[in-house]
Amino acid sequence: MAQEKTEQRARRLTEAKELQESGKLDEATAALDGVLSMGPTSEQRETVRELKASIEAHRSARRRLGSWMKMLASTQRSEVRAAQNQLRRDPDTAIPLLLEAVRSSDKPRLVKNTLEMLRRLRRPELAVPAMVGVLSRVEQEASWPDAVRELSQVRESGAGPLLLPLLGTAKSSAQKAAVLTSLAAVPDPPTETLLVLLATLHQDGPELESALRAAFTAMSRHGQDDLVALRGLPSEVDETTVELLAKLPGRLSEVALRKDKEQAGAARAAKKLAVLIGTIEPAPLEGIKVASSVGVYAKSSHSAVLDGKWDAEDPMTGWQHPLDKPGTIILDLGSEKTVTAVRVWNYNGGGQRDRGWKDVDVFVANSRTDLTPEISGTIPRAPGASDQPDFSIVLPVDQVTGRYVILKAKSLWAPSSFAGLAEIQVIGY
Repeated sequence: MAQEKTEQRARRLTEAKELQESGKLDEATAALDGVLSMGPTSEQRETVRELKASIEAHRSARRRLGSWMKMLASTQRSEVRAAQNQLRRDPDTAIPLLLEAVRSSDKPRLVKNTLEMLRRLRRPELAVPAMVGVLSRVEQEASWPDAVRELSQVRESGAGPLLLPLLGTAKSSAQKAAVLTSLAAVPDPPTETLLVLLATLHQDGPELESALRAAFTAMSRHGQDDLVALRGLPSEVDETTVELLAKLPGRLSEVALRKDKEQAGAARAAKKLAVLIGTIEPAPLEGIKVASSVGVYAKSSHSAVLDGKWDAEDPMTGWQHPLDKPGTIILDLGSEKTVTAVRVWNYNGGGQRDRGWKDVDVFVANSRTDLTPEISGTIPRAPGASDQPDFSIVLPVDQVTGRYVILKAKSLWAPSSFAGLAEIQVIGY
């Protein structure tokens, strides 16, 4: 009997905490009063006291910040910004109200602005569970896209282990797709993600594209590109799973070849994953043009970097540019492509092995002004003679999509009157 009462009091305390977190303060207080009427232990009395103090602080915060919380649901962006700025001044007081607001099922605009506010507070230990919580509640379906967007902008770890279990409890394809889309964007998908997704990857359905993208994120994060050696996967893998893994390359190749419009997204995602595991080999892209460059020196042409000639001493087969501005060349792929690597041959004039670039940044983007390089590297000196072994360097890019590939010189081997490159090749699909 005593044990039963102890368990009952514990359940009521848990219930009170949940009611408080959901903003039902009166109900939480009533639950705590119920615990006190059941002869609690001294430890439970102390827990009740702490919870009641927290509830009173929550009520006080509601009174002080209530008007700003109401403004957070405004359709006017200026009012939302004003509310966020005011709430940011007292984050410890605002957070309980924000965590309450984010659970609203009938105020999607309030939830949207609250999720943004939680992210901007830079408290990922609180914001991430709140965002994942939105995805877990069927009654908040209208807010799933907002939760997905905010999770994609969180750079700290914590979301992956919370998202993966939701796949097993999802009530609809839409909910599962929202969880998978988030899982594809977070920095910490669990190592077992691929194994959990295997069945979905082998079935056609509305979740296939998002499952392929989530699998790519997990496999690239954990180095799981060797499905034969099972490298990077959990040690315990049963025979059925091994069979599904063995069939995955063929499945990806089949999906990647689909041409119908409805399957275009899944086909692209399958190809990206097939490239990762080596089932499909990227190739040099064709139809590339030079969109612009820092300029040309003497009679050279910047289009010479695309003429296919890299080992000749003829200066006309390479691009020379003056040194009054940093060396830059922008390649136009013609349309958005997926880039897996950029191969570069340094300037190879006769006896001029030091005329080329040294350190370089490579950018891939849909605009010509990208500020974040995909990779940086050092281009080897050219031999300064013809008929020499290949002296290029391949700079790998993590399957980034974009129309433009931009190369910017950070330093030169030996600055003189000019510098340049012999050839550039963009590899991808």
